[in-house]
Amino acid sequence: SGGGGGPADGAGDHHPGGAAPSAASSVFAALGTGPGGSSSAAAAEAVDRVATGLACACATLFGIGGGSADDEFASGAGAAASVGGGDAAVPVIRCRAGSAAEKVAEALEGKFRDHLASARQQHAKSSSSASAAPGAGRSAGGGPRPVVILLDRADDLATPLKHTETYQALVDDVLEGAARNRVKLKDTVHDLAVDGDDDFFAAHAQRSLPDVIDASSEDLARLREREHKVRAAGASSASSRPPGGAAAEGGSSTGGALAEAVGELPALLERKKRLEAHTSILGAVMEQVMRREIPSYYEAEEARRVDKSQLWELLSADGKGSLDDKLRLLLARCLRAPSDATFLGSGTDLSDAEVDELAKVLLAQEAASFPPSSSHTTTGVGVARAVDALAALRRRGTEHAPAVVNAADTTAAAAEESSGAAFAKRVFARAHAGAAQIVDKAAKGVGDLVLGARATYAARVADLVLSHPPGDTSTTGFRLIDPLRATGVTTSDAAIVFMVGGGCYAEYHAVQAAFSSAAASHGASGGPRAVVYGATEMLKPEAFLARLVDLYAGGGGAHPPPGVVPAPDKNGASTT
Repeated sequence: SGGGGGPADGAGDHHPGGAAPSAASSVFAALGTGPGGSSSAAAAEAVDRVATGLACACATLFGIGGGSADDEFASGAGAAASVGGGDAAVPVIRCRAGSAAEKVAEALEGKFRDHLASARQQHAKSSSSASAAPGAGRSAGGGPRPVVILLDRADDLATPLKHTETYQALVDDVLEGAARNRVKLKDTVHDLAVDGDDDFFAAHAQRSLPDVIDASSEDLARLREREHKVRAAGASSASSRPPGGAAAEGGSSTGGALAEAVGELPALLERKKRLEAHTSILGAVMEQVMRREIPSYYEAEEARRVDKSQLWELLSADGKGSLDDKLRLLLARCLRAPSDATFLGSGTDLSDAEVDELAKVLLAQEAASFPPSSSHTTTGVGVARAVDALAALRRRGTEHAPAVVNAADTTAAAAEESSGAAFAKRVFARAHAGAAQIVDKAAKGVGDLVLGARATYAARVADLVLSHPPGDTSTTGFRLIDPLRATGVTTSDAAIVFMVGGGCYAEYHAVQAAFSSAAASHGASGGPRAVVYGATEMLKPEAFLARLVDLYAGGGGAHPPPGVVPAPDKNGASTT
């Protein structure tokens, strides 16, 4: 979905959330993102499927080949894209050299070049003139061009594991009945669509939970007041009509008022019904947030330097939260990339001996909570296997991930640390004050959104690439692949940020936040940036935890063979 004046805010249905497919269906494994990579035919099939989906998305959004570009997105893609078919509609591709995303980038370039060659051959036949190879040696006279930024999930394993604070992400994380933008509470199914009729969800999906609760209470109160006035106006109009229904003097206006009331009431009642549904969902989310003490996990995961006393308290037998919550916290603290160490503080902060000690604490809890024959957490991920996977990941490291630190990152990181603490304070204040009472507005000093504008790897890479021209030394870690093979390439303010190996709502919201802020929303052209986020699939945190364990644990349980990518399910879960 777009950010910073791009497409409609939060088009979440374009990349449905919900339970991820099994690890065996993982593009993450098939593309070589997992251990050892894969050179199988299934990996090639996965690359081709992802590249095909991306090519179709680019054709729609940018208007390639005479297709009709998304109207709102075209304003960021440039004039050539808006009319469709010009070379300026063909994007340049950025990716990290040596990553799984690079395989997809090369396949995507091939699809663009094949399409352009075919189109020019058809043109040559119709005009009886020869055509040069697509774009070879030409200058970038077609104007600024959009960008496709392809990222590798292996470069940031921590973000999908983290706890978060936004409404949409929390619904996806803590409600078992949530899948594909639908929530089932008891026997009632609620549709949550950010680009449909649900104005409330469209406006508040990416806001912090306490803010959404406030907004729900305020909007519901306003609707009830309006409903009362409409009903009163209708009753007054009806009672003022003379006996027998004959129109009195001024009766036309009375009848008009009655008709207006009758016409408005159904829409008011429908909006009220939707808001009451959100009230129920918010209540269920809040119950889980407090029972599992999620704000404390969020604060611990976002802190620049680990508070070891807090960490030990959360991971102890007395700490709230499930074993999955505790494993997610431990892995998130230990799997930060070197770039995060620069951005967030002192790396993992935990020695191998300390991790081993914490693992023993969690193993003891698992043994006490589950019978010996069923050594599983709620996802079926045993603690021993999770710790085994963590050890393999720590040995593997993320030395291949380039450092991505912009000038403003230190300030952003400090603000984000404050945001984690502020979220915890506000949620606990909300619980103590009662759901109907408005949270103290003074506590809202630091950002509403889940991660600050540059607080995830994806958002920071996107900001770095879009704020520097191609060839700038700041982006030398990222290849520039140009299907036109043009010289002097310039880029427009339109971009797709795509995560190969699976994305998550926290990352999606962070990209949105990065390009909706006043400072970041305008690109080189002076106009708004239009940035779309996409992924091979959207992953629930616990599903991603299970995937990491299946890929990296050295024993205990069956492991999916690398490169196995079955056909997409009927809902398209494993498609682009």
